[in-house]
Amino acid sequence: LNAGIWQDMEDKLRSWNNDDFRDTLYVAKGGTIDHDDQIMGYTKSGLIVPKYFWMAVLCLKDGKYKAMAFCIEHRNKYSPDDRKLANHAVPVGKLESFTGINFFYNLPDEIQEQVKSELNLKDWKL
Repeated sequence: LNAGIWQDMEDKLRSWNNDDFRDTLYVAKGGTIDHDDQIMGYTKSGLIVPKYFWMAVLCLKDGKYKAMAFCIEHRNKYSPDDRKLANHAVPVGKLESFTGINFFYNLPDEIQEQVKSELNLKDWKL
């Protein structure tokens, strides 16, 4: 997964890491390994291969926050539509429900609720 769709996400992330797009950018990345149905398999050495990989991103620009997340199933091949990042974008709250992780919990409650429920792909140039 280090190439293909994940590489596309990394490239997009780098494009967001400029002063015109953000003042501050927070990123959390990982894979699902907590439940058997979220594990694709194991390597020969016994390491877990996650079935899903995710990324949660929080951006601050001029005092305004926005957030989004990606959740991508780990597969050997992806169709051209599967390579479109917008097809994997979800609100951070949905990723939280899927992973059980509370992202960006240090934000004030009002801001936290707003950024976790909203998803505007145009804000992210997707």
